[in-house]
Amino acid sequence: MPAFLGRSQVIRRVQRFERFVLLILDGVGIGEMPDAGAWGDLGSDTLGNLLAAEKPELPNMQRLGLGNIRALPNLPAATAPEGSFGKAAILSNGKDTSVGHWEIAGVVTAAPFPTYPEGFPERLLAPFRRAIARDVLGNKPASGRRVKRETGDGPPRYGVPIPVLPPQR
Repeated sequence: MPAFLGRSQVIRRVQRFERFVLLILDGVGIGEMPDAGAWGDLGSDTLGNLLAAEKPELPNMQRLGLGNIRALPNLPAATAPEGSFGKAAILSNGKDTSVGHWEIAGVVTAAPFPTYPEGFPERLLAPFRRAIARDVLGNKPASGRRVKRETGDGPPRYGVPIPVLPPQR
């Protein structure tokens, strides 16, 4: 747990709501975490880079307050945002992509999950292949799009998973 935030402070900040919608933009990071260097994520800013390069129109997200989290290229802040908005920082030790999902479910991990810079080992893949009764495509730290391009697999083979691993440190 970071020194700036103790467990009792986290508990006190919890509010009760009758109903809410939790919208998670998975894989849409909004800047690097303080420990980014330890995980090979220095300079990470998926949302900022996407907005700068593609200039998508996101009127609903803008209205809810996405542009109010911080200055973002091509996405001005809403004058009166209709939603609550924010940027979360994980408490767990580990790669944000993995431990972030656990934290959303309420589990904070002290030990980082293993990473597989050479792909998942056969001891993990063999039972997985048996369980799904098919092979996998790729098995290395890369995007699914990159795996498809590098394997020359052309159109998708439906039902064949691509075990995508995040880039490793």
